[in-house]
Amino acid sequence: MQFTGRIRRIGENSIEFVIDENENKDVVLANAARLSKHHLTIYTDQEYRVTKLQKEKIKSMIFDIVRQSTDLPDDVRTPEVMQQYLKKRLGVDTFTDLMKEEASMTIQSIKEFCEDNGFDMSGAKEDQSQLLHHINVSNKSKACVKCGNPGETFDLKDFHSKLITEFRMGYRFITLCDIHYFEVLDKGVAFFKDNLLIMPKN
Repeated sequence: MQFTGRIRRIGENSIEFVIDENENKDVVLANAARLSKHHLTIYTDQEYRVTKLQKEKIKSMIFDIVRQSTDLPDDVRTPEVMQQYLKKRLGVDTFTDLMKEEASMTIQSIKEFCEDNGFDMSGAKEDQSQLLHHINVSNKSKACVKCGNPGETFDLKDFHSKLITEFRMGYRFITLCDIHYFEVLDKGVAFFKDNLLIMPKN
């Protein structure tokens, strides 16, 4: 069975899915009822794939490692060679075609590799500048900060969450599509942590 639609809300152990209006709802519901006792594998689209911000973070970390690897020969000390080395070292096939959670784990693994090998990853000001630029572009273009789909700009105070407003994100407005707006309502400050939308410490 295959059909299209959109995720309206993501709970702790449940997903609310809205069937596309072009689908034959009777057929979809009949098939869903028939499969209700079976385990299903659901393939999602780009909003659950590695985010642009995560890709930029991995890329900047690799450049930082290369910049600090002064004891390596010039022909080895390139981003491409370092990327291949890290893929082999971390046991991953790609840095660009990951799921969001895999990308978060990869970033953490690169951080641990840097700590173990004496690389300084404290470029907080550069990270902060990149994050603010990403959020400003998202707000100006009315594109969701996470997936890039059309969205609406919200004041963080609109979420009426003490944790969100007091966490000191470093910015006041954020643009979210319907799906990720509900994800913020559901996850609170964890949404910002999971998607690297919190200012790094100086």
